[in-house]
Amino acid sequence: MNTTTSRLVTSFSTPSILLRRALLSDATLTSVTGIFLLLAGKPLEIVLGIPATMLQIAGLTFILLGAFAAWLGTRPRVHRTLVFVVIVLNVLWAVDSMLMLISRWVQTTPIAELFVIAQAVIVASIAELEFIGLRRSTFVESYARH
Repeated sequence: MNTTTSRLVTSFSTPSILLRRALLSDATLTSVTGIFLLLAGKPLEIVLGIPATMLQIAGLTFILLGAFAAWLGTRPRVHRTLVFVVIVLNVLWAVDSMLMLISRWVQTTPIAELFVIAQAVIVASIAELEFIGLRRSTFVESYARH
């Protein structure tokens, strides 16, 4: 008598075209913005009123997140949880950006307010596209036998 049982080990998705494009667009926009913030932090401080150190830390964070999104966007299969991590980080960034403006935690210039609002809307839109793309992806389960 065979008593082999299976248990779900992990779940993957074959990315939909929308998910792949959203992740790669996210990676491109995030990385380019990150490089710009990292390299131009000092001059941007004058224009935006946001401390250069804060801009440079944001830039480095963007570069890392962009690299992660690029890696996910090029995989034949993606772990659903990792895609959710990218989506949640994007949503948190958009919300935190708006909270920074509303709270007046940093005294910004009008140009900075437009920049922060625009990037928050773009980031939130990309997160939504990634979520829709994930829902359109083909779910694949992996089982272990023991």
